[in-house]
Amino acid sequence: MQHNYRNPRPCAGKIFGLSIIFILLTVIPWLLVSLRGLNAVFFDESLLLSASIIMMSCLIILATMDLADKQIPSVVEWLLTFLMIAAVTCWSLSLIDGNTFMECIVLLVSVILFMVILSALGAKCPLDLIVIYASFLLIWWFVSLGLAIVILCLIFAAEKHTLAIYLFAFTVYPFLLSFVIHTGMLISSGRFNGNSLTQCVAPARSVYFHFVMLYLVTLMVWRESQGVGGYPKGHSESVPGTNPGYRNNRKLFIFKTYFIFLIFGLISLAEYAAFITVGVLSNFFLVHTEWVVTCFSMALLLLTIFVFVENVRYVTPLSWLLAMIVVEGFTLGLARTIVHMSLEELFICFAFVAVVMGCCMLLATCLPHDFTLDVIIIFVLSFIFFIAAVYFVTLFALAHVEFSLHIFSGLVTFIVCIFILYHTQTIHGGRYAELRSGDYILASLILYIDFTILLLLSFYFVPKVWNCLIKNM
Repeated sequence: MQHNYRNPRPCAGKIFGLSIIFILLTVIPWLLVSLRGLNAVFFDESLLLSASIIMMSCLIILATMDLADKQIPSVVEWLLTFLMIAAVTCWSLSLIDGNTFMECIVLLVSVILFMVILSALGAKCPLDLIVIYASFLLIWWFVSLGLAIVILCLIFAAEKHTLAIYLFAFTVYPFLLSFVIHTGMLISSGRFNGNSLTQCVAPARSVYFHFVMLYLVTLMVWRESQGVGGYPKGHSESVPGTNPGYRNNRKLFIFKTYFIFLIFGLISLAEYAAFITVGVLSNFFLVHTEWVVTCFSMALLLLTIFVFVENVRYVTPLSWLLAMIVVEGFTLGLARTIVHMSLEELFICFAFVAVVMGCCMLLATCLPHDFTLDVIIIFVLSFIFFIAAVYFVTLFALAHVEFSLHIFSGLVTFIVCIFILYHTQTIHGGRYAELRSGDYILASLILYIDFTILLLLSFYFVPKVWNCLIKNM
């Protein structure tokens, strides 16, 4: 199918070049603050209020003109853009103060790397998905609005700052990352006119704001994981049976675990998208099923070694190498099951599994009940559901009873959700059983395996349900 869009490469080069300049105008002051500290004048409430008013006023003006589909004079647009960048920089300096230079560099590199990967992924998406993707962003905006109310309640509950910040990050990250992909789709499609530099300001400004928001949310989570969150000095959350040193170590362990798990998930998502869009890879996996089975079996074997051979997990280069091989093995092992799917169906499956897993993890964090005490009960329940699952999958294989496969998927999903509750509580600690703070790679792999199992189950029924909904709309 041919599209009559312009060649996007010159336009994309101008947009991303201009966005890099905008980002540097903010990043350079951040780095100077991390090296030399912040002058007391930047903590003045009137200055912060003025910066906030300027920032919001510029945003409202630009958004209003954009919605009214009216052209802003070039000089006015450049002036408003630089005023907004200056206001954002001034407003964010007080948040950056207190971080070391190396911490700023690590966070900057991480955010930029994520944005580059997601923009490249968006550039490879079919143009037909732009409208569907915009609808998904609108739905997620309403979900974020509902969760924001919960976050405000937790913040005002006085003793739930950490949970509020993690919930806020859980709400905002998918929204921002989706916007980065959507912007990459629009830029690569040639939707923006790049005849003049002024016409590239609006998309470059969007890329700049995505970067700033991602960096600040990541910084907030990082500071909270280090025990230097935004609540007043002297305040500490009460964790039964723990001391402040344990709490800080546990927060760092939780941050590392979820951050590595997120990296594993994004790597798999990028590779799955490549398997679907690159014809050579799709044909290879369709023909050579034995390679797929071999990779999956190898990943299971290495995962078994990683879990039971304790010394392997604490040899830093070897542990990371094995973990990456396990992730690659499971990713390649699922290749044969996704090559027949579309990118739209893949993203829907990923979003569905992310919501299910996120709800289970949030439930495990909030519930006072200690699931780590119920190992025997969990084992017995899992065994009973395993017997039922074997029966229904055999019924489908031999008698071709269609509904039995859905029951099988539901039973296995229930088992995995129970284990997600258990694994989340062992990661967060403060319970009868917990993972040691040095086992963050193992904890990330455990969450990744839980996610992969749910994803594998969703490949069969989620696209069918989605297609039925689309047909009935």
